[in-house]
Amino acid sequence: MAGLKLEHIYKVYANGTKAVNDISLDIKNGEFIVFVGPSGCGKSTTLRMIAGLEDITAGELYIDSDIVNDVEPKDRDIAMVFQNYALYPHMTVFENMAFGLRLRHIPNDVIQEKVLWAADILGIKDYLDRKPRNMSGGQRQRVALGRSILRDPKVMLLDEPLSNLDAKLRTQMRTEIAKLHQKLKTTFIYVTHDQTEAMTLGDRVVVMKGGRIQQVDTPKNLYNYPSNKFVAGFIGTPQMNFFPVTLKRDGESVSVLFKDNDATLQVAYNKLIKVLPEYLDGAHNITLGIRCESVSVVEDNTEGSIKVKISHFEELGAECLIYGSIASDEENINSTKGQIIIRVNSVDNLQPGDVISCLFDMDKTYFFDADSEDEETIIPRIPTINTLDAAIKNNELHLLGNKLALPPILQTPDLQDGQLILPSDAVLLCHDGFKAKVEKIEVINKTRLVHLLAGDRIFFAIAKHEDVISEGEEISVGLDFTKLTLINKKDEAVMFSPIASLDAFDATFTNYQSVMTKSNNPEFSAYKDKKVAEVASKMDEKIKEAEDEFAKAKEELSTHDTAKELADKQAAYNKLCADNKAEIASTNAQYKADMKEINDTYNSAVKDAKEKNEALFKAKLEKEEVEFKTFKENNTDKEILKRRSDAYHMFKDNYHLDKENSLNLVLKGLNLDFESKVSTLEANKKRKVELLKKEISDAKADLKIAANPLAHLEKQHQARMKDLAKEKEEALLKASYIFFLEFANGYDDILAETISNKLIQGLGTRVFTKRYKVEMPHDGYVLSTDKGIEVVVENNLDYGETFFVRCSYDDNASERQYLYIKTNEAYTKGEKLRVTLDLEKSQITETDMNIRLY
Repeated sequence: MAGLKLEHIYKVYANGTKAVNDISLDIKNGEFIVFVGPSGCGKSTTLRMIAGLEDITAGELYIDSDIVNDVEPKDRDIAMVFQNYALYPHMTVFENMAFGLRLRHIPNDVIQEKVLWAADILGIKDYLDRKPRNMSGGQRQRVALGRSILRDPKVMLLDEPLSNLDAKLRTQMRTEIAKLHQKLKTTFIYVTHDQTEAMTLGDRVVVMKGGRIQQVDTPKNLYNYPSNKFVAGFIGTPQMNFFPVTLKRDGESVSVLFKDNDATLQVAYNKLIKVLPEYLDGAHNITLGIRCESVSVVEDNTEGSIKVKISHFEELGAECLIYGSIASDEENINSTKGQIIIRVNSVDNLQPGDVISCLFDMDKTYFFDADSEDEETIIPRIPTINTLDAAIKNNELHLLGNKLALPPILQTPDLQDGQLILPSDAVLLCHDGFKAKVEKIEVINKTRLVHLLAGDRIFFAIAKHEDVISEGEEISVGLDFTKLTLINKKDEAVMFSPIASLDAFDATFTNYQSVMTKSNNPEFSAYKDKKVAEVASKMDEKIKEAEDEFAKAKEELSTHDTAKELADKQAAYNKLCADNKAEIASTNAQYKADMKEINDTYNSAVKDAKEKNEALFKAKLEKEEVEFKTFKENNTDKEILKRRSDAYHMFKDNYHLDKENSLNLVLKGLNLDFESKVSTLEANKKRKVELLKKEISDAKADLKIAANPLAHLEKQHQARMKDLAKEKEEALLKASYIFFLEFANGYDDILAETISNKLIQGLGTRVFTKRYKVEMPHDGYVLSTDKGIEVVVENNLDYGETFFVRCSYDDNASERQYLYIKTNEAYTKGEKLRVTLDLEKSQITETDMNIRLY
């Protein structure tokens, strides 16, 4: 078993097509992960990259803690089950399942034990001697699963394994795969386009579209909390109802206007408290989504209900689907817009054409931004921002009925009508500020979302691990002013805004030789020499350990009585050869006798079947002739006689064909039974003979070693020393390559080996022809006296508890660039500083294809 980690995985083909775009995913040990999405979304490509059947364009793939981008598929300890079974038709079930083990030279007795174990788990123990053509689709898929689990892989990959089966068999096999995962406790990654399979099998489901991950969550959370319209529509049957609407807040009420037909719902604002406030202006294009079971049929004129005209029904037994359209009034009651599906238990007393009243469950209603590219939800499960009314007076922020002093850097003119954009993570709990009541605490994927009440307004905060709070408690709340935005509502002017979390630099990737040619910097040469010496020392230690082990083994060998050991092994080998050859001869003789018995029994059964069939149809013919003769003697009606005569002649015409078909049906059953017995007999003989021959072969190899143990030991040692010499050569070559990022302003710096490896892993030699964007956090700068980027202090930014120095620098662009250094002290305006970059804290992106590499 193993966990997997995908870090910024890309697959870009030669024509520039991005099949997989920046996928990052942590898969836990023993987890069942399902990739689901429409055709062409990149799910199978991702699976094939994990298996090693597709090259990874950029990014890192880890199995446990080992990066495996360049590891051969056979060495990844992964098993894969394909859609088309891929069984060998000429092999029995046993041989198909054992094939991979034989290639790995597993002993025959172990193979037999493992195959029987896997067959027992999968319920195919009685079919081990059958060939695939004599098995159903579900049985064949079990064989393919068995062949995979026999490898005891770290990870099981299944690429749409049930798509070739009928609906009933798919349901059965889903259950079997779920049970198999429970028994094996192995990490499963399963690809499907069927959302029912995804929802029933996965511990977590990865929904993909256009090569990107849309959402990763448990099946229940995907259904209840879709992150965008695509996920909402893809998950669930029938598909979620969608309507174009606008939202307009008026005090404590929100009007939901259906744009297709002007129908309107009035909803209490507290039902939509998580809707992003800017979407409540009545101007944004919004898509409302609601599932069919969240719409209920109610009495006419129920408060908050809307009219729906029924078009038709789908009765499904225990439930019924009502299809209709929303209508705002009698004038457009016949409109076909606003199509809706409603799930009910029954439709007694309802007819197509009826107009009914329906009520939406607003706690289970979803809203999406219709103008955004992916139509993201505007009612997030964890709200990221709060939008609050605010004012400024005498450099104090008036917010939620409270006053907070602005930090020195944010001194702002008085403002009567302002809007404060407050990120949820900028609300500091249990911190000096103002009082707020903890109304509710939601735990969402280990994140604590806190609902706070202050000044008759609910707002949200993210609790940190160290925040000790409880519902109903009144706490003190502060603000992180570095993350706030204040807007003047009158003219939309921004009064102050947050500092960007990262500073961006343009850079190129270069190697040691080009830097030396350019700058001849002795520091780089010394760094390389030190690194090479360290690697050489470690490899020399490994070589010495191998030499010491060889010397110790030779010394131990000199004390053994090799002549006696050889004589004992020769005697044991001679006896084993005699015994096993006799056993093989006996097995072959028994096989011939059993085969003769099976053939005799089969031939006798065929002869008997032919005789019985002949007698049966002879009796049928005689009976028909007697009955026809009697009928003619007792009936004089010409029409009746003609019909009976036609039936008689039809019987005669079909007599030989029916006779042949009847015999063939019996013979087919006898053939299947015969083939099964022959196959079982051959397989048993083959397994037994191979096991006996393998014992002789193994004993012969041991005898050869015993004849000259020193030569065998020296051969092993030479092979090991050759491997170590190659390993040392590669390690020294790798150590001699030192890589740099060279910035547009002329500054270059040595990259840590972890970063170098990731960039080279992602782009190979193309790494030197690309341009990069390096993004640095504000705590990633280190002040230096003699190297680094020369910057000029522009301003000191005092946010109270947090302090930044805003600096400018020249990167040979037309305008000077700026960076922010997080520090504890102020500097003089105009002062020149030098800073180096702690690149291990950076984010590095290749800009041509926008590929995140580190």
